[in-house]
Amino acid sequence: MEKARCSVLLRPNEPQDVQLNSWKEIASYLKREVRTVRRWETFEALPVHRHLHKVRGSVYAFKTEIDSWWTNRRTQPRSASIILAVLPFENLDGEQKRGSLGLGLSAEVVTQLVRLDLPNLRVTDCSSMRFKSSTERIDKIAEKLGATHIIGGTIRSEVDRTFITVSLLKINDRTYVWAESYGPAQADAVIGEVEVSRQIARSVAAKVFPKAKILSSRVAGDSSIVQKACAEGRLNWNKRSADGLVKAISCFEHAISQDPGSSPAYAGLADSYLQLGFYGILPAAPAMKKAKVAALKAVELDDSSGEAHASLADVTKHFDWDFVGAEKEYQRAILLNPAYPTAHHWYGDYLAIMGRFDEAHAKGQHALELDPVSPIINTWVGMQFYLGGLSEEAVEQLRKTLGMHPNYALAHWALGLVYDQQLKYEKAIVEKQKAVSLSGESPWMLAALGCSYALSGKRSQTFRILDRLIGPAHQTYAISYEIATIYAALRDHDAAFSWLREAHKDHSAWVPFVRVEPRLRCLRGDKRFQQLTEQFNSVPM
Repeated sequence: MEKARCSVLLRPNEPQDVQLNSWKEIASYLKREVRTVRRWETFEALPVHRHLHKVRGSVYAFKTEIDSWWTNRRTQPRSASIILAVLPFENLDGEQKRGSLGLGLSAEVVTQLVRLDLPNLRVTDCSSMRFKSSTERIDKIAEKLGATHIIGGTIRSEVDRTFITVSLLKINDRTYVWAESYGPAQADAVIGEVEVSRQIARSVAAKVFPKAKILSSRVAGDSSIVQKACAEGRLNWNKRSADGLVKAISCFEHAISQDPGSSPAYAGLADSYLQLGFYGILPAAPAMKKAKVAALKAVELDDSSGEAHASLADVTKHFDWDFVGAEKEYQRAILLNPAYPTAHHWYGDYLAIMGRFDEAHAKGQHALELDPVSPIINTWVGMQFYLGGLSEEAVEQLRKTLGMHPNYALAHWALGLVYDQQLKYEKAIVEKQKAVSLSGESPWMLAALGCSYALSGKRSQTFRILDRLIGPAHQTYAISYEIATIYAALRDHDAAFSWLREAHKDHSAWVPFVRVEPRLRCLRGDKRFQQLTEQFNSVPM
């Protein structure tokens, strides 16, 4: 079959430099799926070019270059890629603090593996609770994660002592190729969690790459207490709920109190304040100011941290509205830590805002390959499809997300937006009602529900929600952008523009989405839309 493929590509009479002008054409020429050729571009340097238009980007490729790439790919020896999935360490005694230690330990193992910087190694962090204590067959888990090997382990405590076991499972023949136990002297040392993780990473790497030279990984200076606080903070941060983000801030502040030089703690603090402003839980401007201070501190403490630069990139995008600077920071974050899924996720969102949807989808898929079960990454990959007008793909992605995380409010919210886009208003209302309930009646989610009521002609329900959101006792400055979308749905353009001006004045983190926002499409023919967007100095129009 491979010989046939090569003979198709290398046609002697093929005109030189015939151009393929889309992912679909490139995939058809290679006789593969679009998803496959995008992955080849990311991981195997498939020669794809991009032309960046003012509105959006396009991709193209030359047949002669692809032919050459295909020939080299077949003739050059390539080592098989190893994909390691690190599952949360299972807590055997049920104590809450040990559960946090298990998450922290798995996250630190991922960090230490990435720092070994081995070629042909990809590491997937499965710190999501999706697979914690799961009875699902291990081969099914591996299939979902695309893993060749799985690292798992247990944590057990006796009084003040901790015992850790860890094993490495090879998927293709379902054999355990390595296992180790760590006793109290190792597990309970001041930097025990980092040191044990470092030993695990080196031992695993030696097994899967026996001929490779394993260099000493860089040991973080954080104490075990700081590591656990940061791990618990990230767990709460990933919920993207008001309660979760407040708890996350408390965790990161505790880590900073223990170690004022912890760059990961400052990066986590920045990300938490950023999300509080992004989802209208706090007013955007003061929340984003705190996020920027923390992100700058994280970079100052460790300029080699991809996580810190990703935090600074997102603040630069949503607070400074400096898109040139933001893209540079995203690219630096990915260069420093290509295995950090959040950097790819946020860079994909940036590309969607810029109208570069093909690139955005590629980044979103890369983020999913790094963290296939993340609820927020799965949700925002769906949102990237939604913003790009690919509603069927968005529905498929969001249903998949809800299959893994049925009680994730943001996924119900996003699916409701897509159903609005498809004019399926009753379905949208059902999804957004679930989002309202699961979020504890978040004003953000209520506003989204009000938009669906307005679109479906349920004016009385719409104005009841507006009455709840607007008034001196309510923080309308935090969700002014969302209120604008309700009035746009009501076709009250005067009120919609008034609230959009408030969103700009309030420095809403959603202002950069204006040009690609489907809910505001009805305003674009109004001359005030162009006048308004001209005020958004660094928001490209």
